[in-house]
Amino acid sequence: MISYRINAPERSAFWTGGLLLAVGTTVVAGYAVRHLRGEADSSSPVQLTPAAFRVQEPSAATPLPVRVEVNALHRQPASRDVIHALFADGAVAMPPSRTLAPGTPHAEEEPDWFLWARMDGKQLPVRVVSRSSPPAGEVRACATYVPEGVAVLLANPGPYPLTLEVRVRLPRGVFRIERLTFPSEPAPGAVLQPVRQDAREPAVHPAARLERLQGKDLSTSAEVVKPAYLEPGGVCLLRYTDQVQEVAHAWRETHQHLHALARTNPAAARRIRRMLQEGRLNTASLYSGPARRASRRLSALHRMLLATAQAQSVQANLLARNAIPNTTGIPLMGSLERLADALSETSAVLLGLVPRIAILPETAGLMVLAHRQDPMQTTTVRVQVSLTNAGSKTVRTIRIGVDPGALPPGITCEPHDPVFFEMLSPGQTARAIFRMTGPGVASCPQNRYVGDITYRIPDAPAHLRLRAW
Repeated sequence: MISYRINAPERSAFWTGGLLLAVGTTVVAGYAVRHLRGEADSSSPVQLTPAAFRVQEPSAATPLPVRVEVNALHRQPASRDVIHALFADGAVAMPPSRTLAPGTPHAEEEPDWFLWARMDGKQLPVRVVSRSSPPAGEVRACATYVPEGVAVLLANPGPYPLTLEVRVRLPRGVFRIERLTFPSEPAPGAVLQPVRQDAREPAVHPAARLERLQGKDLSTSAEVVKPAYLEPGGVCLLRYTDQVQEVAHAWRETHQHLHALARTNPAAARRIRRMLQEGRLNTASLYSGPARRASRRLSALHRMLLATAQAQSVQANLLARNAIPNTTGIPLMGSLERLADALSETSAVLLGLVPRIAILPETAGLMVLAHRQDPMQTTTVRVQVSLTNAGSKTVRTIRIGVDPGALPPGITCEPHDPVFFEMLSPGQTARAIFRMTGPGVASCPQNRYVGDITYRIPDAPAHLRLRAW
């Protein structure tokens, strides 16, 4: 385990053997030292930076030129025709989708944006307003609703880039918000701009980008404003996930698998059920309300996280000892993991934590080039994992890493161990860069890079897992 302590954003720090270290930290290392003061250099693999996060909401004083309005409270029957019509004339290329076809993802492991965004739900009314004269440009949009949340699909068929202000009226809930951006598809014969300017290298088409935005805790229906940027021919998706519904779904699924386990091993099922009951989870109490303070909801969440972690440990032990059959034990283990993930994501939204993972642009471009030349050559890709505290509470014992178990065989991660931060105060961002090296990196799908973040507040650990697209 690599660990160090930074007690204040303006504290002096040292760069030692690939790690940014606070003064007073003891680490066994024998490398050259570069002195840093104040905010870390942007090229440093590990950073703790102050006030690095800006809320991703357009300012009312400087409205963006195009506004897209969606009302999630007025729902219409589901229809895929609206989505197909958005791409019908070919002005905007549909991103690859196994479900909607005409395209398929580049690799089997890559996700399907239609399924990711739950676009099979009920249609929502959408209104596009241009605030400039003449109008800033044409925007195509559609939106869908399912009980787990809302998705907004945007496309720019025009010749100019557009910056949009997306206003969505959401019901009450604890919403995780994500933005998935697809760059414009090249027209026949078009010359693409290279990611890395080098006359010896061919042009590279950038990959889709998935970003986490600051979530929202709504005690009643309210309008949530987020920005979106669309290149000419570009497509963007905004997904709003109600974490309370996610927790409720995982809770029901866990109990269904416990009933199945009880038919083969009643004692094991009773033991795990008793542990979960100690968490005393009441899903409705996770919603905000006049008598429900955030601290009480967080306390309930982390009490349930402790109970779930204990149940996971017992279940893993039962599976290792073959005390329960795999046919019922493995599905239950999966549902317990989904419950823990849903609880942790809910905790992150309530705390104002924003986790992110990104393939750094210069290495993403080289990865595409290497794949074209030789998919199995040894290449290095840099992956940045970060956690921003946009809330009002300090979180402690933060570990930021990459899950090595999600990587294909032959690919190594440096550093292998997670990076440890003692605390993350409001307004700070903790970042760490990991190097992926080995044959096959060039052909490795981006979503095989899985960020692994843990933190502790008030007394229980929470675990966040996030993937590149």
